Amino acid sequence: MQIDLNKLVSDLLPTWLRSSKMVRMLMVLLSQAREALNRYKLNISDWLYQINADSSVISLQHQIKRELDVDAVITELSGQPIDFLVTVNGFVDENRLMALIESRKLAGKSFVFKTGNMEYSAAWINHVCAQEYETISISASLNLNTVDITADSTVSSNISVSVRVHAGNRYKDYVAIILNGSTATSFTADVKDSSGNTLVADAVEILSLNPTRDYYNNYIIT
Repeated sequence: MQIDLNKLVSDLLPTWLRSSKMVRMLMVLLSQAREALNRYKLNISDWLYQINADSSVISLQHQIKRELDVDAVITELSGQPIDFLVTVNGFVDENRLMALIESRKLAGKSFVFKTGNMEYSAAWINHVCAQEYETISISASLNLNTVDITADSTVSSNISVSVRVHAGNRYKDYVAIILNGSTATSFTADVKDSSGNTLVADAVEILSLNPTRDYYNNYIIT
């Protein structure tokens, strides 16, 4: 239910005091009460917690976790000259930690605290390799039965090239190697018919390359 505070104040006043000046003065005074009520509602849960907190180890550890959001372990020492150690797992505002412990510890007790180091971590998400590769084309040509495998630039790996040489309706597969640093290699094709006669090759094709990439180059068939 919503209440019109102005009307309520006016209605509660005796009739002989219900002047506009009196109502406005009371509203000014009540505005402070409204602010105090809002502050009370906002802080009451924390005040109740503080009232019930004490200087015990469990209570103090819980307060550090609640107010500073770090885990703390309190260890009793000999008292010569320090009575207890507060070990905090992680980074914390040391001034706030000291003020909190001072406000809750038993009078006359001395303490030291040890905090962890701040640690940072990072991970790549959807990363893309920034390495720039040069594309090198590898092709095959035929001169009678001599097959030339050519790279248009110097390769940086030993490239295994699977080649098929055709002679009419017959063919034969070969594996040629372009050596690291070379740009060409040649071999003689020997395609035979059913009688064992060598046929004249009429076409050559590259079937595959291995590897198709190394640390420096991409290799493609043309």
